[in-house]
Amino acid sequence: MKPNISQKYKNFILKKKHPCVMANSIFRLNNYELKIYDDITCDEIIKPILSDIENFNKS
Repeated sequence: MKPNISQKYKNFILKKKHPCVMANSIFRLNNYELKIYDDITCDEIIKPILSDIENFNKS
């Protein structure tokens, strides 16, 4: 994971008063998994993205 991306995103949601109630809730409860992909058009990245989406849909 790229340095500080997770914390910057969390700060954006919680400290900038993001209007989405669900986003605020999951970040306050630390009930999320943030994944960063280098290039979503790269063939090597497509399979992990699809796998992550599939796993998310199962949960």
